[in-house]
Amino acid sequence: MAGKMAFKNAGPGGGKPLHLVLLNQFYPPDRSPTARYLRDLAEAMASRGHTVEVYCSRALYRAGGGDRADSGVRVRRFWAPNGRGLSSKALGYAAYYAQAGAALAQGPAPDLILALSSPPFLGLLARLFGKRHAHWVMDAYPQALFASGAVRRGGLASRLLSALARSQYRGAAGVITLGPDMARRLRPELGRPALVRPLWLPSDLPPAPPEAAVRAVRRAWGAAAGRRVLLYAGNLGRGHRYGEFVDAMRAQGGGGPLWVFMGDGVGFNALRRIRAAEPGLPLRMEGPCFGADYAARLAAADAHLVSLQEGWQGLIVPSKLQASLASAKPVIFVGPADCEPARWIAASGAGWVVPPGDGQGLIRALAAPKAERLSRGRRGRVWALGHFGAPASLKRMALDLEGFSSAGPSAAHGGRQRP
Repeated sequence: MAGKMAFKNAGPGGGKPLHLVLLNQFYPPDRSPTARYLRDLAEAMASRGHTVEVYCSRALYRAGGGDRADSGVRVRRFWAPNGRGLSSKALGYAAYYAQAGAALAQGPAPDLILALSSPPFLGLLARLFGKRHAHWVMDAYPQALFASGAVRRGGLASRLLSALARSQYRGAAGVITLGPDMARRLRPELGRPALVRPLWLPSDLPPAPPEAAVRAVRRAWGAAAGRRVLLYAGNLGRGHRYGEFVDAMRAQGGGGPLWVFMGDGVGFNALRRIRAAEPGLPLRMEGPCFGADYAARLAAADAHLVSLQEGWQGLIVPSKLQASLASAKPVIFVGPADCEPARWIAASGAGWVVPPGDGQGLIRALAAPKAERLSRGRRGRVWALGHFGAPASLKRMALDLEGFSSAGPSAAHGGRQRP
């Protein structure tokens, strides 16, 4: 738990405690990745003696139960509409902007406002109401809108959105990105380097589950002893690929591996249609899963699947990779080689990087013998613990925020970190 990773050193260099406001639409009990990582950071800052407030929505993107209580964090939740459609989503964005803006306008300006990426362009509120503001970029906007085709690049709308992006970063004390590719993609809007801070291993990921729980999951999936199970766990959105996986299912048929997709996103809707049209495919689909059940499912797979569309390098960084590596399972990544997941897998030796459209390369990776899979999985776990450990990552982030609260905009940039 982040709350147990206490760094008792309030303020930059042991100085006075700070008043921090963290902006994001989602926060636990919501179980989306941004909610969970923000809680880790909020509790780490509170453990250092700072006053930490989170402004979030009452809406749940991914509902979850049994969550722990907040540790020293003040959480202010705003009204949000019910529903998951586009109109509800747009109304939810507007409601959050209005209520968070009103709350910031009413009180004294905090020492630092940190804005995440949901809703998009949230940094505009931070810039408007904060004497110091910083950004933790989880998804790069408006570039993600261009990549998805939602907004035509070069048109009037794209120029307006790019101007908004530049405006929200203007005068920022710091910008934190999830990897070097994201920092590079944001450079035109920033006009200067950004900090690189990869996400850490989930602090609420339970330890290795008992073998009985793993066997129970495999039985529930209908995976006979000795049958390989491939698991895609997490969001399957517009920035992720799945066509190569479906082609491999078709090629190998019922005698091949069992493919389990666990999560949500627009890609799951497409997979459901494919499964309905081809009931013989060895495809099992489940909703999102958390806690001990999640850990058991990660351990029940023989290999994990991760993917990224071409053109999305640096726009999103799949957070599922950290948990997959920590589970000591090899990872098969389908996507371009010039992105964070591919580089991390290559550096760790934890799996295989398959270029987009390379069906034969995917089949070869699937055919790897058990000894090789186990070896790659072990290497991945060791590498993940060394590079994505939560205590060290959270301490770096805490020092970043403390530095942002006192450093000028130019002084707070330029730091880079492996991997």
